[in-house]
Amino acid sequence: MAWNNNKKKEKNSAVVESYGKTEPVSNWGGETEPIFTPGNTPIGEVPPTMPVPSGLIDTDAFFKNPQTPTPKPEIQTFTPTEPADIIEKTNGEKVQPVVGWLVCIKGPNVGKEYRIHSDYNYVGSAKGDIVIAGDPKISHERHMLLTYDPENRSFYVSPAAGANIVRLNDKGLIGGGEQLKNYDIIRTGDTSLIFIGLCGPEFGWEDVNND
Repeated sequence: MAWNNNKKKEKNSAVVESYGKTEPVSNWGGETEPIFTPGNTPIGEVPPTMPVPSGLIDTDAFFKNPQTPTPKPEIQTFTPTEPADIIEKTNGEKVQPVVGWLVCIKGPNVGKEYRIHSDYNYVGSAKGDIVIAGDPKISHERHMLLTYDPENRSFYVSPAAGANIVRLNDKGLIGGGEQLKNYDIIRTGDTSLIFIGLCGPEFGWEDVNND
């Protein structure tokens, strides 16, 4: 039997294609032979469904059972430490002596005074050593920092983590602190505060005999 490279049907044979060449099929009776691909899958047959590879999203399952979003971690709140300048009175009571004051001269708390203690005094609208409530432009906590250094008896003001600029006598404190003197004006948000120091070159609690 001869090969038919023109793919024409002959009386007793049919031609099918296999890998780029033709070959005869004997005893042709009108039925066709299946053609096999290199993967041994007959043309016209549907291959089995492949599993979803790892890492892909099954959208049907996702919309039927949406994932619960991961809750945000809680913000750690500021916990002040015990100050170093505690004085024990003769009756055993412990007090933290005042070293100066801030007095509100403009804003929601006009007329109110705030005590300054030794070392760091964090200022916020809800938490801190000094709480100035009612001004929405003052951050919840650590808006700014008032410091009294008992070794050189000096006061300082500096920005902390607040969203708005702290100004000293109308000068913006950008990235650093400035030393305070009596009757300086600190302004932040809608609040203006006047500073008055008790301790200084003329007086310090370490000079007082508490026996």
